[in-house]
Amino acid sequence: MKIKRRDLVHLIREMAMDEMAYMGMPNIQKGKPRDDRAPSWSKTKYRTEISKLERFFKTPDFAKKATKFFGEDRGFPGSNVWIIPQVGDPRSDELQFDKEEPGYDPDRRYTTGREVMISQGRGGAYNISEKLLKSLGMSEEGIDSVNFTNDIIFVPRASNLSGNKYSFLLPTTHMIIHALFDGGPLSKLPEVKRAMILSDRQAFDANAPGGEVEYFIPEVNPDVTFVGLFAPVTASLRRGSEAERDDVANEILTGALLYRSALEKITAVPKYEEYLREKTGMGVKELINSAIEASRIFLKGKIVIVEVL
Repeated sequence: MKIKRRDLVHLIREMAMDEMAYMGMPNIQKGKPRDDRAPSWSKTKYRTEISKLERFFKTPDFAKKATKFFGEDRGFPGSNVWIIPQVGDPRSDELQFDKEEPGYDPDRRYTTGREVMISQGRGGAYNISEKLLKSLGMSEEGIDSVNFTNDIIFVPRASNLSGNKYSFLLPTTHMIIHALFDGGPLSKLPEVKRAMILSDRQAFDANAPGGEVEYFIPEVNPDVTFVGLFAPVTASLRRGSEAERDDVANEILTGALLYRSALEKITAVPKYEEYLREKTGMGVKELINSAIEASRIFLKGKIVIVEVL
């Protein structure tokens, strides 16, 4: 009996369901260059150089980290993951692969300025379809290997380049996930919105080293700030939080999604744990885990656009 290639691919995939992986980068879509000034909140000058952004995505270091975080049954158990970057001005006609889809909103596309970008949304998500995969430049053979129900296609939009080692302007594997929580599609999930209480009452000048997060919560301590949470799960948090308030929760959720032992490292003082239970009905680990599980469920079977700047 002759077996169709598509059926054979599906059979092999089902036999290897416990070995989900990062499947690579089948294409890089290129738009027009963009050479804007850095917005007022950024201390780093940036520029659009499509060739350099393209090379960045093709580096062995990017592939190594993508394999580590997106494969090995780590970040997304049960899902194979592909990355199809878009480089250049995200308003370029060449990058509008989804313009015929219901829900497409051209006003959602990136506009200079972080406040505008976050308020408009930092990307979107569509159910995987053969039409969209072809529009992203994926081959028929590649499409045959995609599970439309469980797999994930990340489409990071990178329009700016920075040489700063710690700059969030670099479209790293870490920042793809961070951006999903920081104004991206995952930020709209009820479970993730609820977990944002982790940043809700953080002291603005919090930069305690080693993953300590300082809080001012009158219900817990009316007189002084106190260290209520210890979350050394990412390099940014271990260095000390110098970012805006919301970035603390975004970094915690990113770390919990990408690192196997992240939840084990997170602890809270009893008074802060009680405060979270009173406000959300959950302790700190339950709160984070609920957001992570909801995120994984949402991403299955999706093409996910994310603005990584």
